[in-house]
Amino acid sequence: MSKAGTALLVIALTGLCGQGAFCSDGDSDYYAPRAFETRPGIYFYLFQDDALWQNGVLSVEHHATTDCLTPPVAMEVAFPAVDGPAGFLALDLDQTLPTGADSVAVPMDATGVSFWVKGDGSGGTGRIELREDYSSPGAAYEFALSEKGWRRILVKWSQFAPAPDVSKVAGLCFGIGASTARPARYVVDALRFVKSDAADEDLARAAEAASSAGAAVDIPVRPAPGSCVYNTGGLARARAKVRRGEPLKWLAYGDSVTVPVQLWNIPNDLHRTQYAYYAAAAESLHNEFGCKIDVVVNAVGGRQLNEDFESLLSSLATEKPDVLVLLSGDTIENYEVLMPKVLEAARAAGTEVLVVVPTYDPMPLRVASFDWLRRFCIENNVACADARTCLLGVPEASWGDTTANDSHPNALGHRIIAQVVAAMFR
Repeated sequence: MSKAGTALLVIALTGLCGQGAFCSDGDSDYYAPRAFETRPGIYFYLFQDDALWQNGVLSVEHHATTDCLTPPVAMEVAFPAVDGPAGFLALDLDQTLPTGADSVAVPMDATGVSFWVKGDGSGGTGRIELREDYSSPGAAYEFALSEKGWRRILVKWSQFAPAPDVSKVAGLCFGIGASTARPARYVVDALRFVKSDAADEDLARAAEAASSAGAAVDIPVRPAPGSCVYNTGGLARARAKVRRGEPLKWLAYGDSVTVPVQLWNIPNDLHRTQYAYYAAAAESLHNEFGCKIDVVVNAVGGRQLNEDFESLLSSLATEKPDVLVLLSGDTIENYEVLMPKVLEAARAAGTEVLVVVPTYDPMPLRVASFDWLRRFCIENNVACADARTCLLGVPEASWGDTTANDSHPNALGHRIIAQVVAAMFR
């Protein structure tokens, strides 16, 4: 196929699915998960044994890649060479496909699942599972990774083993076969629940063109964490303690991101000690400077500053933290009233303030209330970690790498926020 022909085909495929909840107008042969064609990786959740979190290395990762059939990106699934069994990525179908009154996640007229895969050329296998829950293995089908070109995988319900009860399926998972050597990787595109075996001729032509052309992969580069910090002098006392390796205390105040939610595979008692943004930042600074940072958490999902301000005052008075780490979404009107009160209360407690610009609700990247908060911090010499610009400062298609859903970061997202927070103290 000529370059011109390939370009026209790419333009035609760009219109497939888009951001709709699913693709089916009654005549279509498939259902496509919401946003998979444009932001693959969102609504995918990492599951693995807790023991596999080795020095911040995940046992399975996903990335947006421009090596794709349905522009702008596809999803790469990668398995680093870590010890122990590999984890898997689970697509939560209740968030991506239509559900009826009986809460069936998979459309009743679907006969199987179809996707296109590009292997790593190894002798290993990829694995797709249908799970009723995430605590035990589900019905599975394995596919070879030996081919480096694109090929279609069509799996009917009858081909999964053991036979699945499709009416109870809640998640569709990607992993690798138990005997597959790591590192291993493969790319998935055009994920669909099909109503028939019919092939998509446009996708077949795109696969042929992409396999022969060897698509270039654009790797998005996020802004450096150090370029997303303002007024580090507002943390003068705490920064001095960090650099001297002295102990200090943080109060992390916020909403569901600070709880944190959407890290489904991590037990609640581990949230505050390992994987939330504030804990990851504290761990990073401890490793670099030897300082022990005690983090006290005051977080409630969905909370705005004006809804529980007394709780913040109480925590400041009781804990007397060195630093208040504040990540709280609110309206401009509430920020205007409450941010001066936050600073006043912190001063009374002898506490320095670090404001983290929230990352949730990524559309649009610029949000008036968060822009107001950023300007307020800059103009009033308040320390500010602009996690939003760092996390989302790449093309939208790559946001699925770091966001668990439209409102919450995933494990990688928390780590990137942590990098910006930690940069405030360096």
